[in-house]
Amino acid sequence: MKKNLLLLSCLLLSWSGFAQNNVFQKTYKIANQYVDYQQVIQTSDKGYALLGYTESANWSDITLTRTDKNGVVLWSKRYGTDSLDFPGSMRATRDGGFVISGNTASIYNFTYGDVIYFKVNATGNLVWSKGFGSEDIDENYTLEILPNSKIIIGGMTTGAFSQSAFGSYILMTDSLGNIEDARSVKIGQNNNHTIYASDKTADGGAILAGSVARGFIYDPMLIKLRADGTTEWVRQLNMPDAQFVFGVRTTSDSSYLMTGATAGAANKGGAIFIAKYSKNGVQQWLKRYDSPFSERGYDIAVLSNNTFVLTGRAGIKIDANGSNTYNMALLNANVSDGNLNWAKIYGDTAKSAYNQSVIATSDGGFTMAGLTFGFGDSTGAAYLIHTDALGNTPNCNVRNATNRFVTDVLTATDSSAFREFYGGAIVPVQFHQNDITLIPNQLCLTVGTNDVLTMPFSMKIYPNPASDKTMLELETGGQQAFIRVFDRTGKLYKQLQSASERIELDTQVYPNGIYQIQVQSNGRFQRQSLLISK
Repeated sequence: MKKNLLLLSCLLLSWSGFAQNNVFQKTYKIANQYVDYQQVIQTSDKGYALLGYTESANWSDITLTRTDKNGVVLWSKRYGTDSLDFPGSMRATRDGGFVISGNTASIYNFTYGDVIYFKVNATGNLVWSKGFGSEDIDENYTLEILPNSKIIIGGMTTGAFSQSAFGSYILMTDSLGNIEDARSVKIGQNNNHTIYASDKTADGGAILAGSVARGFIYDPMLIKLRADGTTEWVRQLNMPDAQFVFGVRTTSDSSYLMTGATAGAANKGGAIFIAKYSKNGVQQWLKRYDSPFSERGYDIAVLSNNTFVLTGRAGIKIDANGSNTYNMALLNANVSDGNLNWAKIYGDTAKSAYNQSVIATSDGGFTMAGLTFGFGDSTGAAYLIHTDALGNTPNCNVRNATNRFVTDVLTATDSSAFREFYGGAIVPVQFHQNDITLIPNQLCLTVGTNDVLTMPFSMKIYPNPASDKTMLELETGGQQAFIRVFDRTGKLYKQLQSASERIELDTQVYPNGIYQIQVQSNGRFQRQSLLISK
C-alpha cells in the first residue's frame, strides 16, 4: 500500500509537469437547435465572451456566452426581436460590458435587412438597444469602439442611401448608441462594395476593410478613418482575380494586415490571400497561401514577436461532385514579409468545421471559435478551441499542415478615388432577452502547471489507487453531471452523464497508469487524478 501511495504521489507530480498551457477543444449545443459561434474575445478574468446565434425552424436569435478560461460556461443569453436576428460583431467596453451589432428583419425590411446594435453589462443584461435602417436593405458585419468611446458600425446598404445597387455604409455613434454621423462611401467608379471588418488604429481612428466590384471582379478595399470618424484615405487593390476580404488588423508598427479569399493556382475553389499596408496606405507586400484544396482567410491576431496568426477554413477532401469538406485552419507567418512559419488544421476528418475568429491569449496560446458538424453531431454545434503557442492541442483533432501550403507573391495596383453620401435614420427596437442552457461536450483538456481551476463542489474517488472498479462521490445537489476520464496524453477514455451523486466506474479495461477524472455540473468544474494499479 505504501508503495502504491508513493507511486501515486510521483505520478501526480509527473502529471502536473506534463503541460505548460491549459489547452482544450469543446463543443456546445442547445437541445434541438443549431448553434454557431462567430467571434471570441478574452475577458479581464482570462475567460471568454463568445458571440454567435441559435436557430430553429422559423426564428433565430443573437447569443452571447461567457466562459472561464477552460471553456466552462458561466452564463449564456440570447437576444433578439420577434423576427430573424443575426450577429455582426462585438467589442468589450471599459466597464466590463459589451456592445454588439447585428441584423434584423423587424424594422423596415423583412429579410434581415436592417441594422441593430445594443449594449449589455458584465452579466449579460441589456443596457440599451438601437436600430438603424432605410426602406432598402442595410446589413451589418463589423463594429469598433474608439478610444474616445465613439462607436463605428459598418456594412452594406442598398438603394437611395448608397446612391448605388449596393454600397458600404459607416455609422458613428456616441457611447449610448446615438447616431452622430451616417454615410455611404462610394469607391472608384463602381457601385457595389461592402465593409466586412475593422480594427482600431494607433492614432485613435479605425481601419475598415471589405470588397469592391470592378466589372465582374471584386477587389480588396481599405478605408482609414480619423478619430472624429471622417475619412482619411481609401485604397482599392486592382487584382486580376476576384478577392473577398473578411479580416483586418493593425500591427505593432501601425501598419495593416488584411485577409480573405482569392483564386487559387489549382482552381479548387479559392486560396487565402494576405496583404500588408503601411499606416499611410502604401502597399508593402501581397501573398497567397495556396493548396490543392479550397481555402479562405477570416481573421488575424498580431503577436509581440513580429509574427501573426491567421485563421479560416481549409478544404481536406473533395467528393465526387466536387464539394469540399472543410476543417478549421491556423497559420503563423512573419509580419515583415508574410512568409509562413507553421500551419495547423483542426476538426473531425469526416465532417466540416468552420472558423471565423481567432485571438492571442494572455497565456501565450490562441483561441478560435466556430462551428462543427462532426464528433457525432451532424446538425451543427458551436466549436471552441484553445491551443498552446505553437497551435497544438496534443492528441486531439489537430494535424500539422505546414507543408500543405505554397506561398506565392501576388501583384496589384492601387486606386484611391471615393465619394460620400449621407442618409438613413435611427429607429426604436423592441428587444427581448432570455437565458439559455448549453449542453457542453469536452473533446479534450490538458491542464498546465500554473492553471488554477474553480472547484466549487466536493468530489471523492475511492478506492484510489484502484484495480477493477472505483466509486465517484459528488456533491452536486442532484444536478446533471458530465464526467470524462483522460489519460496522461489527453486521450479521452470514457464519458458519461449522470444526476446520481454516487457513480461506479469499471476500470478493469484501463491499462495501469494515471488518469484524470473531470466533472462539470451546472457551470461548475472539478477534477481529480486516479491511479490504476493491478
